[in-house]
Amino acid sequence: MTDTEREEFVNWLEEQVQREGGVRAAAAKVGVSHGTLLRGLQGEPLSLTTLEGISQWTGVDLVRLLRLYGAQINEEQRVESALARVLDQYPQLRKTLEVALDDLDDEALAEIIRYIEFRAQERHRT
Repeated sequence: MTDTEREEFVNWLEEQVQREGGVRAAAAKVGVSHGTLLRGLQGEPLSLTTLEGISQWTGVDLVRLLRLYGAQINEEQRVESALARVLDQYPQLRKTLEVALDDLDDEALAEIIRYIEFRAQERHRT
């Protein structure tokens, strides 16, 4: 995150916190401690989970929030971010997964993973 990106995000977050009535109230809505939110207001890195909470609290699409945040995220978070993007773009997938993940056994999940891998390899061949 560049200094400009950090400053832009912090200014935006400060506005959101002020609208909510303060750090403690905002942190409760995000689902984090007020200390975590204070660190974000000071420009320190925030976890993807915290950013997801801020996204839900503010109603700002997670993808837009991540762009505003300008974060350099690690590989695990990159996958979570990509999944969040897909779920935002395809709300029907979110609904399907909510139901299916409770009902699918390990064999069915393995089959789905193999299909995704097959499609990804097929796409890179063309």
